[in-house]
Amino acid sequence: MTEDVDVPETLKTTLSNGFVTHQARGCCDATQNPKTCIRTSSSHLSDTALGQEHSCEPEAQDNPEVEFSSFHEGIQCHTGEQHNEHLAPDGGWGWAVLMATIVVLALTLAFPSCIGIFYTALQNEFQASNYEISWLPAILTAVVHSGGPVCSILVEHFGCRTTIMVGGVLSGLGMVVSSFAQTMLQLYIATGVITGLGFCLCFQPSVTMVGYYFVRRRAFASALSSTGTALGLCVLPLLANFLLEKFGWRGSFLVLGGVVLNCCVCGAVMRPLRTKMKVKSRLIQSGNPLLKTNGVLAEQERMRPKKLLQNTLSALVPFLHKHMAVDLIRTHPRFLVYSLGVSWMMLGFLGPLVYLVPYATTHGIEHEHAAMLMTILGLVNVIVRPTTALLFGLKCFRGSQNIVYVLAFALLVNGMSNCVCGAVTSFHALLAYVLMFAASMSVVGALLFTVLMSTVEMSRFQSALGLVCIMQSVTLLLGPPLAGMLADFTGQYSYMFFFCSVSVSTAGLFILVSFYWLDRQRNKKEKKPFSELINKPSINLVADIGGNQAPAQRMKVDHLAAGLLALGLKKSDRLGIWGPNTYEWILFQFATAKARIIMVSLNPASTVNELAFALRKVQCNAVVCPKQFKSQRFYDILAQICPELNTAVTGSIRSARLPDLRNVIVTDTKEPGMLHVNDVMQAAESQHHQQLEGLQRILSPEQPINIQFTSGTTGTPKGVILSHHNIVNNAYFIGLRMGYRWRTEVRVCIPVPMYHCFGSVVGGMCMAVHGITLIFPSAAYNVQANLEAIQKERCTVIYGTPTMYIDLLSQRKVENMNLSSLETGVMGGSSCPPEVIRRVISEMKVKEITVAYGTTENSPITFMGFPSDRMELKTDGVGYIMDHTEAKVVESSTGQLLPLGQSGELLIRGYCVMRGYWDEPARTQESVSEDGWYKTGDIASINQHGYCRIEGRIKDMINRGGEKIFPAEVEQFLYTHPKVKEVQVVGVKDDRLGEQVCACIKVAEGQHCTVEEIKAYCKDQISYFKIPHYVMFIENFPLTASGK
Repeated sequence: MTEDVDVPETLKTTLSNGFVTHQARGCCDATQNPKTCIRTSSSHLSDTALGQEHSCEPEAQDNPEVEFSSFHEGIQCHTGEQHNEHLAPDGGWGWAVLMATIVVLALTLAFPSCIGIFYTALQNEFQASNYEISWLPAILTAVVHSGGPVCSILVEHFGCRTTIMVGGVLSGLGMVVSSFAQTMLQLYIATGVITGLGFCLCFQPSVTMVGYYFVRRRAFASALSSTGTALGLCVLPLLANFLLEKFGWRGSFLVLGGVVLNCCVCGAVMRPLRTKMKVKSRLIQSGNPLLKTNGVLAEQERMRPKKLLQNTLSALVPFLHKHMAVDLIRTHPRFLVYSLGVSWMMLGFLGPLVYLVPYATTHGIEHEHAAMLMTILGLVNVIVRPTTALLFGLKCFRGSQNIVYVLAFALLVNGMSNCVCGAVTSFHALLAYVLMFAASMSVVGALLFTVLMSTVEMSRFQSALGLVCIMQSVTLLLGPPLAGMLADFTGQYSYMFFFCSVSVSTAGLFILVSFYWLDRQRNKKEKKPFSELINKPSINLVADIGGNQAPAQRMKVDHLAAGLLALGLKKSDRLGIWGPNTYEWILFQFATAKARIIMVSLNPASTVNELAFALRKVQCNAVVCPKQFKSQRFYDILAQICPELNTAVTGSIRSARLPDLRNVIVTDTKEPGMLHVNDVMQAAESQHHQQLEGLQRILSPEQPINIQFTSGTTGTPKGVILSHHNIVNNAYFIGLRMGYRWRTEVRVCIPVPMYHCFGSVVGGMCMAVHGITLIFPSAAYNVQANLEAIQKERCTVIYGTPTMYIDLLSQRKVENMNLSSLETGVMGGSSCPPEVIRRVISEMKVKEITVAYGTTENSPITFMGFPSDRMELKTDGVGYIMDHTEAKVVESSTGQLLPLGQSGELLIRGYCVMRGYWDEPARTQESVSEDGWYKTGDIASINQHGYCRIEGRIKDMINRGGEKIFPAEVEQFLYTHPKVKEVQVVGVKDDRLGEQVCACIKVAEGQHCTVEEIKAYCKDQISYFKIPHYVMFIENFPLTASGK
């Protein structure tokens, strides 16, 4: 059985002097249609931050099977805001869901307007003042909005369908009970609380279901669903007036109780998407072992009240994060402005709906004509809301961030219209007011949810809506009583309308000004020329090395780039950077890019033979290094390869073993034959700066920027050629995935080596593209320095390999260190054990840790989790496919495409794939197919949502008597043993079975373990053939050149 799959449309990107001014989203197949990919060049370093992008909306497909097959092949590049969505049909049963939502909104959100119809009858019945009557609609609307957390919990446990049906029963019951009320207090409880809670359980899940069923048409569907409120405003006042005349207010409430029971019918229509149920089942199963583990601890905690209180308080934070999105208030400025603005708006937005009828009747207008004004208001809503939906559902507006300005303008108009109402008394004047008020109200209603969906990730929409509704409930509760008190005090309803005008108008003005300022701040950062960014302290490289701190250093990239040209280096010459993590590393990274020189990343731990191989391989024309760092004597090693260095004239080296080498640049102490980095920066003259400026106009995005050497686990190291287009795009999308655009301050602790892609792209290039701060804890890896840097510099993000995180967790001082500033982090570089991820979250409190997967050949990241992913998604794979990237899983021997969820070789295609291996066309052809698919050599599976699970290397797979065993699977299990710190599983030759499983284990500090203990731990927990036949205990693991 197949399902139609619509890939979300790319948000078109506008260009200003070569700068992207909006976030790129969606899917782009760079290989099938080169015109639709992001063309990027960091080599336009003074002109281009991200390059050009064009629309890449996929062509419609007539055959659902073909469309589903394309999804299998990896065209699943959804925007980061929709990563947790289910496969949205954007039609089909979705239209039934949409119609049901319209009915639900008509019966719930529009219902408070009926109170105005019964206003006088209730006053006469209970002899109540305006102030007392005003509490009824206030409580009703406040409960409708404040029940968000309860609704969110019910939805999580029982689903939207059941929650809506329960809400329908509850609201009907409340109205029936209300008809028997004898006091205003009873009416407050029955109508306000019970009915209000029922309405809440109906409307919030309905809106969420529309968001799940529609992605490409979400703006249209969301706005169209809001017409339900308009239909309610049109029909319910007429119905209420008719019932009031026939049965009185008590009989009317009884009948209306039966009417709202139709929400149960609508709830039955809200069937969940099939894929959601599959995922839910899988996640529950994967979570069961954790429940067993924690069960014993829970029994012990019951006897410790203080600890129980602490656990309760600590559990409150994730509860609020999950169901009310309180973390977004602190970390998401746009959401903060939105929530404050719409909450303040509600102080007076619904007041006219309650007071319009009594205001009209006090000025001599008949009750039937006053009720007709409400009907006309509803009719205008019916016309304007769908029109607004159609308009902003057009391709030119779809996904646009500017819709919020339309919302703000509509609020200003709505607020000003209330001033008009307060100054007129005739029916025709009030009719004009109603038309103006209704039109602006319709636009606001049509865009309210759409703006929220475009502001936060869809995975957080339910909890974000819950928080917004809680905030709105406060102003909704206070607004009508304050207005009623004002009417009682002045004896005139007109002042109430002036009160509503001030509230709504100031809310619109606040949203307008605040979003304009936020957009200007964002655009300044995105549009700023790269040369300006790196020469100003907008990017802070804090080098906390050896106690010498240099905050906000001005990176003189232009001077250094011009200096390199002055040395005679030209386009495509290779310059090797050979040294630890220092300020100069970053400096040369961008200087070479501007000068069209190819940077060659060299491992600072390279021996004589390894360095000689690399320099000869790519014919390096220049080398940058320190004289010495710790025990590594860079100058001496280089002199062994190139003895001519001792006697050479500076800048004119002639070496027999390195015939292309001409310059050696030192970053610390100058030696014979070497230039100091300061000498290079001062060597440039005016013509070199003019030459550099001219290069920016002719640089191509496809120009190579970097050569990275692979680790050499599959033979001699290969030189991977990466272009500007490769790595700047990758850095850009990594930053979007991490939320660097909206986080208020990003301070990254980066212990990973810069000579690897993890450091240079995820670190250095992200710094340039997103304006984040990099903090080098030490020049060479030092776990204690990492901890101290996080605490001292208040780092908010940490990068590291699993081994680095294991070291952090192993430090006894970790409990005494203040790591509270950490918000998120990236774990990658090698297989990430689930147990390590859980410990990082629980012990280091880095709850938004993300797992990333990539290869040097892919620039590097192709899969990466979202900070807001559930624990199961973080530990069960390597994240979600990156934007503008394709992935598919095939049978490695035949190349046949495999179904989603089945294991095979992972292939990647997109902008990220390397240009090839340096001077090795044959090995390039082996790795990259003619149609652009890069063969990773990894065994993986991809689920229907685009999340990937890496199961091991093809060449590492163990064949034990025909049973295929992936070492990573056994390793992940052994990591759960409390005495195991690190483990590697390999295959060992066996005469009988072909291969046997061997586990090499590094025991945790202070622990002792035996072979029998490990085998006993495995028994009955994993398949018998996966239990290690051999167990070896070792002190340290031998690592590849990149530390893997």
